[in-house]
This record gives sequence, structure tokens and C-alpha cells, in this order.
Amino acid sequence: MKVLTKRVTAGILAAMLVCNMVACSKNDDQAIKNTVATESSSTEFSVNQKVHDGHYISLSLLKIMPDGMLFEVKNKSDVVVSVILDIALDGIGVRLWGDSSDWEVPAGGTKQCKMNGSITELEHKLLSMKGIVFVDNRGAETFDICDLDIGGTAHSEELPVGEVLYSSEKLEVEYLEADAQGLQFKVANHRDVSITIGFEELSMNGNEGRCYNVSDIVPHSTGIYSVALSLYHKDYFPDDIKSFKGIFFTTINGRKTDRAKVSWGDTQVIETEEVTEATVPLALQENICLTEKAFLTATTLTKKDLHLTQTGRYEYQDFSMVNEDMEWLNDSLNKDGAVELGALYRSAAKILVGFEKLGKTLYGNWGESTVPVILGIKKPKTWDECKPYVENARQFITTEDSKNAVLRKLEQLSCVDGTFDFEKGIFDFTIADLTQAANEMGISETMLGYCFALLAEYGPAIEFSENSCTFKLEMWHS
Repeated sequence: MKVLTKRVTAGILAAMLVCNMVACSKNDDQAIKNTVATESSSTEFSVNQKVHDGHYISLSLLKIMPDGMLFEVKNKSDVVVSVILDIALDGIGVRLWGDSSDWEVPAGGTKQCKMNGSITELEHKLLSMKGIVFVDNRGAETFDICDLDIGGTAHSEELPVGEVLYSSEKLEVEYLEADAQGLQFKVANHRDVSITIGFEELSMNGNEGRCYNVSDIVPHSTGIYSVALSLYHKDYFPDDIKSFKGIFFTTINGRKTDRAKVSWGDTQVIETEEVTEATVPLALQENICLTEKAFLTATTLTKKDLHLTQTGRYEYQDFSMVNEDMEWLNDSLNKDGAVELGALYRSAAKILVGFEKLGKTLYGNWGESTVPVILGIKKPKTWDECKPYVENARQFITTEDSKNAVLRKLEQLSCVDGTFDFEKGIFDFTIADLTQAANEMGISETMLGYCFALLAEYGPAIEFSENSCTFKLEMWHS
């Protein structure tokens, strides 16, 4: 089943803002004391505290009011950004929403933005939050905040008690009820990182199962996950739900963590299936660069992270696996379902070949999602505008001699210094600025990470440090 991705349009942005399931990771450096003394009154709780300072934005919480929370967003970049937030106060998720246009901040601008909703207790002690910064409708930066002291007295809302479907040290899931919107679950996430929860498949009253919407949940918080049946079934009526069964899952940065079979109704049976937790916690840290995130993603994919199309081909976020990688995925020796490290690079190369061959004829039908990921730009209006970018990328994102093509391109960059000995197969270099490297190459920082993943197939030592990296490789042959 295909799981909802973080690629969004303005409409989905608004919907995601309503789903205020909160997750966060503890960061001692962010536990900054209030720069302005907090004040509370019957009409508002004044905070005036910076809660996040990242690559694209800095974010301050100004005050909590009966009808929502007011923030100040400073855009530190030279591009327009949009922001969505999930929020918890004193460990309980708060259902708030924000208009996507209100949370769009111009390049270099500062703007006050409001999350709307009903808040009964205005004064709180701990703020938890998950934020996503979007550039050209794609997630460019994700950050978590956990238990940040905002100076007030703790007030926690009591949530209803349901029937326990799943319980572990890291996660609890309870079924509450079926209401006008759909099935309501209470989810307590005890982790120090954000998770996404959803159902691989869910069937009601013995009917055929299907997947539904997912929600983000921040650690150390409890919130309500609503499976919005009313959006998927026109004839949905709460009283008709007599039983359900399905397989729910959680993911961290797209990697599956928890997975369990659950059922409720006439014969309630709870079965659990343990899944090894993701081995890429670094990819969840807000200070990790985009290139390293993409590298970690590409080098830790398994078959469970992929979507199987009706034609029998595996995909990852619109990147279809090429034949050689499909063969390994389906090989009986590949018991863990591992994806080859360079699979996403090879998929991108195949996409670029298609662009070159069919671009002028079919340009209007492709590229909305893949052009930004590969080329680092919003899809141009015409093929003639896009063609130079494709031709440039094809020089080193290629189906032939890929390793040397990438290394020769890296050798040309002004931010790269070191040894490139193609005859002896010795490569030892440093990239001082990965963002600059991607810009000089004419690709996205994500695509640069996929290039490094391809090189990882040859056994180099690659070490990332903030927005730079070192690379060492010795081969018998070039």
C-alpha cells in the first residue's frame, strides 16, 4: 500500500495543519530561557520566546490566546517558504489549524502567523512541537522541539480512555469510538523523535481493506489520530461500524518502526509483529544537512519502504526502480529486502533519459514531483526552459560509467579540494559546502545525497560534518 508522502499542495498543507498530532525530540541546546518575562492574564498568556532557529527560519512563540497561538516567523533564506506546525502543550496534542497562505513568508521577510483553535487553559509550562518548512511545496527542513519550558504553570487536558489495541514501552494505541468523521484512536508516543502513524490496510465489517490517511505524532505527547472514513466513503455512518481489523504502522523519517495487526469488534484479537527500529536517527536531527539526510535515506531503504505498482514495479516517491535493482529486490537471496545503495541514483538517471527522449512531446505530463528532487528547481513552464538543466545533469547522472561521471563532476567544483587520481583509483577529497556543491552541479541537495549513495556501492569512507563532508576511496581499477 502506498503511504501518504510529504509532497504537498496548498490544499494538503491546510489539511495537514488541522491534523495537530505532535511529536518532538529533546534538545538541551534549545531549552532557552525566556528572553522576555512571561505574563499571564485572563485573555492571553504572553511568552515572547524563540523556540527554533534553523537554516531556513527562526520561529518565536509570542502568546497563547483562547482562539489560538501567535508566532513570529523570520525567513532567513532568499526563497519563499511555507511552514506547518503540530503542537502539544504539557504533553497533550492541541488541535489547531492555520491557513496555508497566512503561513507563507516571503524571502528575507518576517511575519506574524497564527494557529487557530480553541484553547481552554492559556497558561502552560512545556511546549512540544514538530515543524516542517516547505520550499516549492516540498519539505526542505524538519525540526522537533520537546518539553521546552515556556515559563508558565502546567495544565494538562484529560483525554478519554479507550480499549487498548497495542502497548509497548515506546507506543500505546487505544480505540476510542466511531464518530461522524471516522474512527478515533488515542496515541501516546513515548519516543524522543517524531513518528507518523497510519494503516497499511484497514477493513470494516469484514469488507476488503485499504489504506487511509496518516498523522504525525510528536514524542512525549498524546493525541487523537482520526481515520477519516467520511472522506473515503460517501455512505459512511458511525453506527454501521461493528468491527474492524487491520495492520497499523509507525515510521520515523519514512522508515517503518512499529507494526502490528489489530482488530476490534465481535472477536477482538490483538497480534503484534516486531519490526526492527530504523537505524537512521541522525536523519531526524534538525541540524543535519539535506544531503546527508538523502544519503541516509538512500542507503537504508528496504522493500518495505517501497510501493508496488499495478505493473509489478517498485517505486519510492515517484522514483521507479530500474530492472537491475528490481532483480535484486525479487532475488530469493535478498531475504531482508534490501535496496541497492545506488538505486535512487539509477532511477533518477532513467528519468532524465526519458526527459531527453520525450521531453518536447510529453512535457506537460511529467516532472512536477521529480524535477525539483533531481534538478533542484521548480518545473519550468516549457521544455525549452527545462532542457538545459536536464542536459547538464545528464553529464553525471547517467546510465553509463556512473561512478567516474560523478567523481569527475565533483573534481570540477570550486568548493572541493583533494586528490582525484582516476588512473590509480585513489580519491581523497573534502567538500567544504554541500549546498554550494549542489548549486554548482545544478542539482538539488537531495540528488547530491543520492550521488553519494551511488559512490557508497564502491566502499568509500564518507564522513559528514554539518554541511560538509570528506570522501576517501582506493580502488584497484578506475
